[in-house]
Amino acid sequence: MQDTNGAFYGTTFLGGSNWDGTLFKLSVGLSGATAPTFNWVPASFQVNSDNLIEAQVRAGATTGTVLVTTPNGTLASNLVFTIPD
Repeated sequence: MQDTNGAFYGTTFLGGSNWDGTLFKLSVGLSGATAPTFNWVPASFQVNSDNLIEAQVRAGATTGTVLVTTPNGTLASNLVFTIPD
């Protein structure tokens, strides 16, 4: 499952010290991000760290998915970004 911080968490069937499974976290990081969008509308942005981007939503953005392009692929938000009324 994906956390709101962008990290993925999962479990394994076997493994660990007693071979009864393990919990793992996968964080792909955001270094090298090049194109955050809010429902396909490009945003101005600044990468503040490996896992934090500060973005400004531009006029014309609508409620929808947030996408961030990185050198490893495109990440999609697991929650819908909402433009308030």
